[in-house]
Amino acid sequence: MMIRITLKSVTAGAVLSLATAAASGVANAGVCIQDTMTNYVALGVAGCTNGDMTFANFTYGVTPLASVSAANVTVTPVTTVSGEVGFIFQGSWKTQDVLINFTIAETSPAKDPARLTNATLQLLGTGDFEDMEGLSTGQMLDAKDIAPHTVDFAPATSLQVRDDLELNSTGNVSQIEKTFSDVPDVPEPGSLAILAIGLLGLGAVRRARK
Repeated sequence: MMIRITLKSVTAGAVLSLATAAASGVANAGVCIQDTMTNYVALGVAGCTNGDMTFANFTYGVTPLASVSAANVTVTPVTTVSGEVGFIFQGSWKTQDVLINFTIAETSPAKDPARLTNATLQLLGTGDFEDMEGLSTGQMLDAKDIAPHTVDFAPATSLQVRDDLELNSTGNVSQIEKTFSDVPDVPEPGSLAILAIGLLGLGAVRRARK
């Protein structure tokens, strides 16, 4: 009988620490490269950058423990045609439970203001499987097929991702793709008005000097 590990098994303390790390961001993280899940977990809170986002706090769990280890999972950073960034996780998962967690934060929100706005989940597999991706924004992606699943959410500077893949007796998944998009901040009307007044004042000072 398979031991079912759910998203609820993440303790409140772990959730809080991951969210705090995501919110802080890491400006000096290295660029994400293709590597094993073992090495991504080893990145810890420093993480790595993909596009203008920092991905960190990777964790991996699988039941039964003797199945696909983190060393046998390949993680590849991707950028889609439409500009979303994320990862492709590749393994040979069969009849087991898989947990993949990580955090995302805008790398330099002050220098390059932007906000995370949506997430997409797509699997490559056959048989009976279900992948539930929970986001710290409160949304949930639920994939039972190989079609892409996307959810929009209120703009955020950081995000926690908790993925729970369950494979039943006929389940076989070889790839999990997770991508995220962000949009530049749009100045509020009040900020634009202040900027306009400032420019007018600067022009008046220059004319007076002449």
